[in-house]
Amino acid sequence: MRNIADANPLVSADVSLSVSATICAQLTDILALGMPDDVAERVEPFVNILRAARPETPIVLAEGITYNNAFLVESNAVENAGSWKALRNAYENLLNQGTKHLYYQIAEGQLGFDGEGTVDGVHPTDLGFYRQAGVYQLTLENIIKGITNE
Repeated sequence: MRNIADANPLVSADVSLSVSATICAQLTDILALGMPDDVAERVEPFVNILRAARPETPIVLAEGITYNNAFLVESNAVENAGSWKALRNAYENLLNQGTKHLYYQIAEGQLGFDGEGTVDGVHPTDLGFYRQAGVYQLTLENIIKGITNE
């Protein structure tokens, strides 16, 4: 594993890139990047670093999860919406620049809709991780099917 932060300080230090897998995908959860301004500043450079290192690797930009209490706490709803808008803008900019093998995963439904997917409104329970894995499994299977059919 090579730490992306070594190549670009705009990217948080805990993000890494696998350079050994034949078929892999990079999933990027924007909530780990911070506030909407951070997302707007960091996503495009981050994707460009990944693309330069692995031109054919699928990249999934993922909205992450919705704060469980966002319907009650306006600041959480505003942060979610702002981060997702910044991510979507970056995604569209990258596509318009010709970035290939770039995909987008929405947040809605990743942890379910019954409140049992998180311990505290943010951090998934075992059930939440299971549900989230199911969402990403479907996304990745569709990407792999597309790659093998090219």
